[in-house]
Amino acid sequence: MGYKGKDNGIILIFAMDDRKMRIEVGYGLEPYLTDSEAKLIIEKVIVPKFKEGKYFEGVKETIYFIEKETERFNQDNKIVKEFSSKTVKITKIIIGFSGFFMVTLFFLWFIYELLSWKFSLFYFIFHILAGFILFSVFKFASITFKVFLNYTIIGAGICLFISGFFLDQGGGDGSSGGDGGSGGDGGGGGSSGGGGASGSW
Repeated sequence: MGYKGKDNGIILIFAMDDRKMRIEVGYGLEPYLTDSEAKLIIEKVIVPKFKEGKYFEGVKETIYFIEKETERFNQDNKIVKEFSSKTVKITKIIIGFSGFFMVTLFFLWFIYELLSWKFSLFYFIFHILAGFILFSVFKFASITFKVFLNYTIIGAGICLFISGFFLDQGGGDGSSGGDGGSGGDGGGGGSSGGGGASGSW
């Protein structure tokens, strides 16, 4: 009940012929609306109104008290959203500075190689073309998948462009490799009848 995987809904059940009722609380809301609190709402709000035949008022006041009891749940969600937003901003700043530092470092390295005259015209042209192609691919990917760090991808493209100047015309052979992986399995869920209370009038 409620959002899938969160089970944060509440259902009011009334059997008018049997004069019975129940407040069904999803598992995700149990910490905010306990069984004892649900029972208290039934005994102090619903039962008195229903005995007087004021069904609409009874349901209306029940919804009011449920909203009041679960207000802390909404505040917790707001805090989480604000924290997530701040985390994203901080991450953008850190990655932005890191990208700027890398571009600066590569640029200085390029100047050094340029002054050393250790690269040929062939490598120069080849890596210019390769850098622009890779830059275009990354930029296209950032637009397609709506990556929020476009400016860092631009920095990465510049780094790839400049990296072509690091290879001198001398021969050499080297290889490096690595293999890494991470995996995880997570899931959430709960039964629709996490908690609640019943009563009659």
